[in-house]
Amino acid sequence: MAHQNVQAFGTFVKVGDRIHRNETYLQWGEGTNSLGACLLLNPGSARLTKDLDTVLHATGRATGPIHANDPTMKQLIRIVEQIHTDHQPLSGRFHLYNLFQLRHGQNVESIKYFEELSRLGMYDSSDSFASVEELKTHPWLLIGWGVENRKSWLHLNQAKQEWMRRIKASGVPFFGKEKQGTTDYYHPSPQRVADRNVRFGELVELHQTKFRGN
Repeated sequence: MAHQNVQAFGTFVKVGDRIHRNETYLQWGEGTNSLGACLLLNPGSARLTKDLDTVLHATGRATGPIHANDPTMKQLIRIVEQIHTDHQPLSGRFHLYNLFQLRHGQNVESIKYFEELSRLGMYDSSDSFASVEELKTHPWLLIGWGVENRKSWLHLNQAKQEWMRRIKASGVPFFGKEKQGTTDYYHPSPQRVADRNVRFGELVELHQTKFRGN
């Protein structure tokens, strides 16, 4: 399926030598209505455009277009377009939330970094929580924060619990590929390229199953 005209937008904030990515969404057409949302681990290695990067380092904050060509963004675009295949051309926004907003590449390393900063009181998780009112504006939420988990990751587990409390309070329908015997959800875009099509099919099917009875 050929991709429609879609752009990614983000807000980045510089905190000391760290970069946080706050609000992020994919935009189709001119609409501002929600096409859905997802909750992932963190912004990974999200890249700004050269102009935005200059603004960020000069002022400490930048909002505007970001690159949408990394595997996660590409996979999310495919999923949204497949779910909304009846509504062409698409118009609206797909919002990306994260358990924490630190831009950092490797999953386990980024979690250790987040835990350390949280323990030292240098990171406040509440900044990344969406309000119950905001969550109510989405037709559905895809959870894919990953299945890495350790008992020592207290702040990460607290963030998951608070997100789930808000999600349930909002009543927004949610889905994701759950790891058996846990309350964790596989990432929508596996590292192995060969697994991405499989995960794509699984998530679209899970969405269809969730909404078939409505």
